[in-house]
Amino acid sequence: MSGLRFSESLSWRAGNPIAIADLLRRLQALAKELRELDQEDIPREAFTKVAKELVSPNLLAHKDKGVKAFVACCLVDILRLCAPDAPYTEQQLKDIFDLLISTILPSLADPSHAYNNQHLYALSSLATVKSIVLLTDLPSSEALIINLFVTFFDTLSGSSKASSGEQLGKTVEFNMTAVLVTMVDEASTLPMEVIDIVVAQFLRADPRALGALGMKGKKNGLIADERQTTLTLKDLPPAYNMAKTICNSCPEKMAQQISQYFNEVIVDASTSAPKKTTRRNSIEDSDEENAGGPNTEEDMKELRKAHQLLRELWRASPAVLQNVIPQLEAELSAENVQLRLLATETLGDIISGIGAAGLPPAPSMDPACYPPGSLDNSSEPINENLLTKPSSPQPFPQAHPHAYATFLGRKHDKSPIVRATWTTGIGRILATSAGGVGLGREEEERIVNDLARMMSDADEKVRVAAVKAVGRLSFRDVFSKLGSLGSVAEAGSVLATLAERCRDRKHIVRMEAMKILGKLWGVASGEIMAGNNNVITILGPIPTKILETSYTNDPEINILLEHVLYEQLLPLSYPPIKVKSVKSSNGDSQKLNGSQVAGEVDPRSIDLDKIRTERLLTLVKGLDEKAKKAFFAFPFRQTQHAKVMKAFLERCEDYNGGVMDTNESKIKDKMKGLIEHFAQLLPERTKAVTDLWKFAKTHDRRSYQLIRFCMAPESDYRTMFKAF
Repeated sequence: MSGLRFSESLSWRAGNPIAIADLLRRLQALAKELRELDQEDIPREAFTKVAKELVSPNLLAHKDKGVKAFVACCLVDILRLCAPDAPYTEQQLKDIFDLLISTILPSLADPSHAYNNQHLYALSSLATVKSIVLLTDLPSSEALIINLFVTFFDTLSGSSKASSGEQLGKTVEFNMTAVLVTMVDEASTLPMEVIDIVVAQFLRADPRALGALGMKGKKNGLIADERQTTLTLKDLPPAYNMAKTICNSCPEKMAQQISQYFNEVIVDASTSAPKKTTRRNSIEDSDEENAGGPNTEEDMKELRKAHQLLRELWRASPAVLQNVIPQLEAELSAENVQLRLLATETLGDIISGIGAAGLPPAPSMDPACYPPGSLDNSSEPINENLLTKPSSPQPFPQAHPHAYATFLGRKHDKSPIVRATWTTGIGRILATSAGGVGLGREEEERIVNDLARMMSDADEKVRVAAVKAVGRLSFRDVFSKLGSLGSVAEAGSVLATLAERCRDRKHIVRMEAMKILGKLWGVASGEIMAGNNNVITILGPIPTKILETSYTNDPEINILLEHVLYEQLLPLSYPPIKVKSVKSSNGDSQKLNGSQVAGEVDPRSIDLDKIRTERLLTLVKGLDEKAKKAFFAFPFRQTQHAKVMKAFLERCEDYNGGVMDTNESKIKDKMKGLIEHFAQLLPERTKAVTDLWKFAKTHDRRSYQLIRFCMAPESDYRTMFKAF
């Protein structure tokens, strides 16, 4: 072994500094020699002189950036060559890490920096040699540790970038992650601010939350990332990935810290001074139910933020929630209805693999789509956004069976809003197949049967939630998951129960049920026309169930029935094809010639009248005798109403917006009689009368003509539709 070849001085007396150019040359020479050495190449004593000179205030606080960069390179090599015992006092180590954390590492945000290579070398050494662990042994080092985490996450999140806009390399992300993992793994305790900074990255998955994030003591932990304002991502943000790796690399330590953090949020929200506010109407529960829970809107906001975090943590690192899930389970049985509601909603989304970014796009269920959907070649869009694509790393029922059982028990909750939220949750579990991991056959049947039971709940909010849960399922899911347990005509099945809700005593339930059923048949009409017997058996009776409601002779139901008939079962816009005005010698204006069509269909080969007729015949073919009578009553009523409407329009012209020269009283009496006739057919009679008089006073002759086009027997379909 021999000593260092470098023998020049790096120190100077006050008032006689070494010229910067000369000092840079010396430091470069020393840095090059140190970089090439291994521990066994040279005795520790050989570093004594340069090690002491490198930590002098003249070098650590030098105004030149290049001097600081090369000093940092030399220092990390000294730490490497002398490991595991650094040749420095605690104060000197603090000064070294202050240089690295406050000056060198933040400069990595600018890849175009003149000394970027030196900055990269310092980071790489800290990551590979793990000399960063020395920081954890220093007393009063919390501020440096917090600054290290803030610096790295700010750098990766893009909150501080080079003016050139140059992006950071993957190596930087890898080494920064390695440094922070080492810190978390080796530190006996971590400042709570560090945990705040790490977990805050998971809330970056929700772009809506970035502007409102105000977690305690984390003013530097959440700086908006320009690249995350439109998060339809195929790759997760680097800062998110770094936080995820930290959690997955140190699950036990992070689980303990996150459990403490979550518990503090709950305790703080539950014990803060109550705020005098009026109770919200949406929560109609006793004072006992509101005891022991959040006292202010701010408390509730903090609680929601913490529960939102849990959703994303489950997707990223379920192991760190091992101590939190029991706390969440305890909330399910809390006296406070808001806590139970929040816990029920959160667990439902966790089981479904839904994160902070929220729900995935709803499945495409357009009853007017042409060609209609198919089970073999589903037209459902593929969700490529990693943040909204439901994803559960492991089956929640297997990982936390007791918490899952407690969650399922919320179907018996005394609060209807909790039951409604629970119903929405099981609908999402069914729609996402438990976050993509799948449900066992027995478990799927249990959820489907529970969904059917909730459709018969005593409270309409729960029934509406159950109906809407079916509406969020895709055609394929309805057929395979719901249809496998019984058709629309099979009593007791979830689809039959859904059909029964078309006669519900509450209009909001009837409306949702009828629209969703009509939409299901409209989407399934392609398979029905193709002769798919399974689809015909399961969903074919839907029009019959809908049309049978006309026998209740309820004005609200009759109006709703017409909406469903012409918007879902036989949509006026079906098929959604733009046609050119082409009229042949036989008067057929519906043949296409170079028009546009939705889907991969040659528009020139399509006869629109034939397409609509086929769908109409398919619907009629599936009706029973009672439903057929109801259906054929529609054109008869239309004929009768058209005569009255014709008279009404004539009287409107006579009324002349209220300005009449003669027979004013007679005209008004006739107008009143006609308006009363129409009002009797509508559910809100008073409003109908007011609106019809307003229409007459407006005296819009164009509207008169458009209505006549709709009623005229000589109008072809295109003319009628455009007038409508």
